[in-house]
Amino acid sequence: MLRSLTKALAVPGVRAGYVLAEPELIERLRLAGPPWTCPTPGLELLRAYAERPDACERIAARTAAHRDDLLARLRQIAGVQVWEGQANFLLARVPAGIDAVAGLHARGIAVRPCTTFAGLDDRFVRVAVRTPALHARLVQALAAVISDAEQA
Repeated sequence: MLRSLTKALAVPGVRAGYVLAEPELIERLRLAGPPWTCPTPGLELLRAYAERPDACERIAARTAAHRDDLLARLRQIAGVQVWEGQANFLLARVPAGIDAVAGLHARGIAVRPCTTFAGLDDRFVRVAVRTPALHARLVQALAAVISDAEQA
């Protein structure tokens, strides 16, 4: 099992994670290359989370519920295809593509274009899981941006 705090617990910017596996697999991973460095704040965060598994479970459950909310809202927009996930973001294909990214940015909403990801083109965006209120704002803005693009 491989986990990243950034993905599992919605801790942006902390590049810290862990792997749990049989000793033989751990040894193979160790031999595969040098370990990544981890800054002290990341190590302290890992230690703090390890000491509070109840907090980890609550955060992960809240993130999962918010992810489900975002998924349902995005699926209500005609022409948007979205994939289920386990991280604190979702992958979506939007009909207006890169124009949708620019339109959302103009409205103060950031999504990550996926043009640098292998196999994805300018129609794909990565949408962060936030709160239901922010999801409602995003979906309203995205629907308007798509509508504007279709009328242009």
